[in-house]
Amino acid sequence: MATINLGSIKFNWKGAFNNSTAYAVDDVVSSGGNSYVCIQASQGNAVGNATAYWNIMSAAGAAGAEGGTSTLTTRGDLLTRGASAVARLAKGTAGQVLGQGANDPAWVNGSSSTLTTQGDVLYRDGSGLQRLAKGTAGKALVMNSAANAPEWGTVAGGKVLQVVQNTKSDTASWTGNIARVDTGLQAAITPSATSSKILISWIINIGYHVDNNQWFLHMDRNGTEIAAGDSSSQRKSSHYAPLNYQATNQGYMSNSASGSFLDSPSSTSARTYKIQHSTTGNGGAFYINRSSEDRQHTGYDNRGYSGIILMEIGA
Repeated sequence: MATINLGSIKFNWKGAFNNSTAYAVDDVVSSGGNSYVCIQASQGNAVGNATAYWNIMSAAGAAGAEGGTSTLTTRGDLLTRGASAVARLAKGTAGQVLGQGANDPAWVNGSSSTLTTQGDVLYRDGSGLQRLAKGTAGKALVMNSAANAPEWGTVAGGKVLQVVQNTKSDTASWTGNIARVDTGLQAAITPSATSSKILISWIINIGYHVDNNQWFLHMDRNGTEIAAGDSSSQRKSSHYAPLNYQATNQGYMSNSASGSFLDSPSSTSARTYKIQHSTTGNGGAFYINRSSEDRQHTGYDNRGYSGIILMEIGA
């Protein structure tokens, strides 16, 4: 019976074209992104679109319009769809993350790499997340003059920056003619700026008993008397004076005195404010937080409270 040669009944994939390989009809190879089918057995005959040995089977698409090697130019680039065509998103910098812009994706700073120091603040600017380095002591977070980003600055005038309070509930006493002595009512504060002012408010309970004598209170800042009247000749200067000695000369009573003053220390060093006491005349007895007699009596002879508050006011 006669033999009929049907040839290949399917294509034979041979991989990339090799000049030293013998190819038979219907062998298929690749070269330059195209694929070719052998139409005449041979060896060493180069592939081509239409030769005596090869026909092109499929052709590579042209690079360009919809992306590919001509659009992605740098290692790390990403391909995104723009308003009208595929576009290149250039690689970001170390630590950035891919975020969404108004329309297209964009590289933005990641919080973990942006916040480098304890106390940093993270905020958004026109293009991404940005680091605001921590401020210095006493500064506050305010908006910049362009009103588009936060910054550290001085609080507007009139703001209370800090408050210090000290109280005195125990008793104390003095006798004799006293020039000036600490009552024990005092507090210290460290201003955050030289332009700050310190508002001092105080109240003190006093017992007093002697005729023809008078007591006075003085305000002291670090050894210097402040908030005092002008002295003239033998007239005494003080911060506070009672109406008269008879008004406080009840042995079973104590009296409250209070006052306030806005000081300008012009310093960022610690300032200690004290309420001091002095007497004139024949001398006598002066008491804090008790009456002069201090008897065991439910209706009289109370024991009082004394306190001082310091408030730093921003300039």
